[in-house]
Amino acid sequence: MQQPPHRRAARRGVALAGLAAGTLAMALSGLAMAQFAPDDDARGVNVRNRPRPETDPQGVRAGSFIVHPTLRLDSSFDDNILANGTRRESDFFQRTTGTLDVRSDWGRHGLRGIAVVDDRRYLENPDENYLDWRAQGTGRYDITRSSHADLTVGAARVHQERDDPDDFGNVSPIGIDERFIRAGYFVRGNRLGFRLDATFNTLRHDDAEVVSNGVVTTQSQAFRNRDLYELTAVAAYEVAPLRRVLVVARANKRDYVDETGAPGTFTRDSKGGQLLAGVDADYNGIFSYRLLAGYLYQEYEATNLPNASAPTGEALLLWNVTTLTTVGFRAERRVQETIRTNASSYLRTIGTLSVDHEYARNILLNASATYRLDEFEGTSREDKTGIFAVGASYLLNRNVRLGAIYTFTTADRGGGQPDYERNVFLLRLQGAL
Repeated sequence: MQQPPHRRAARRGVALAGLAAGTLAMALSGLAMAQFAPDDDARGVNVRNRPRPETDPQGVRAGSFIVHPTLRLDSSFDDNILANGTRRESDFFQRTTGTLDVRSDWGRHGLRGIAVVDDRRYLENPDENYLDWRAQGTGRYDITRSSHADLTVGAARVHQERDDPDDFGNVSPIGIDERFIRAGYFVRGNRLGFRLDATFNTLRHDDAEVVSNGVVTTQSQAFRNRDLYELTAVAAYEVAPLRRVLVVARANKRDYVDETGAPGTFTRDSKGGQLLAGVDADYNGIFSYRLLAGYLYQEYEATNLPNASAPTGEALLLWNVTTLTTVGFRAERRVQETIRTNASSYLRTIGTLSVDHEYARNILLNASATYRLDEFEGTSREDKTGIFAVGASYLLNRNVRLGAIYTFTTADRGGGQPDYERNVFLLRLQGAL
């Protein structure tokens, strides 16, 4: 069923809130911005995500809902599973990911639910095994043709990745339980649009096992548990068709619930925010961009922890060079939490350049380069990471896809941390209905 423009835009916004890397709350961070995409469905369509009716899974209809089940099997070899420059371990691992995506197909309002189970098993290093899961549900109530309210609730069980700056060589990855709820309201007039989101997020960490003098001991990580509050407001004014001026304001509060045993024995509670302004434009689906610039600030209750303040920005560019090749660029800067002694936080600046090419209708090639800079507030430590990847996908039919990906990572770490390099080779088999 063809949806009115504002509902198509809303569905794109919900889709962007799906299964991004990192926590569920981070996956939702782009939702408010997505609400201001122009109504033209051609916007943001590149070589990778353009419709291919002959090979796209159709889903299974269940009344007025469409069910999309997916099963992905990844067989990989990682020559540095610990992302460590002095203790290098290589291993084969199998990763199995099952996804169930259910969404309504109504003329008004909308419901969507997503559930993901992610199981990783190593051949020779069982301590690195983990089972993650994520689940979230979103409901949208269309108040009028130009306004709606939505609510998203979710939960997740994830594990801290080995390349995380706060990984300290524990025996196995630390498990993290997350719960979150986000409420939003969107309204649009003739040229002016407004979006407001309020999010509450909780993180609870498992204990960590560490080796000291050959003896394994357990260390509580309760001091890392925290509650996060964030309020985001976005205003957009359409100066011309498919051209918008944007103003984005974010405020946050980060409360640690139990800081017994925390490094430095001081509170890491803080509050802060961002203010950005910029433009959003699309040129007939061939070239589009969103450029925002502004300032961020994070103030800490502990006087011996330095506040974080710096210019910030967000960029999203898409260029369909030809009908077969797309070049994309994405960048942003945020304040991230840390447990490092004497460091209040770190500023993460990350940018990714990607190229997608359609070699044949059912053969897709891609390459990407990512640069990540982590600057720790209160210390001289800087971590510089480069990630380079190339891959190919073969769309066998609507239900089966094959893929291969090679990823190379090089990390230049500061603060006395050892540098490292990492190579990962992956073969993929994916089935979907």
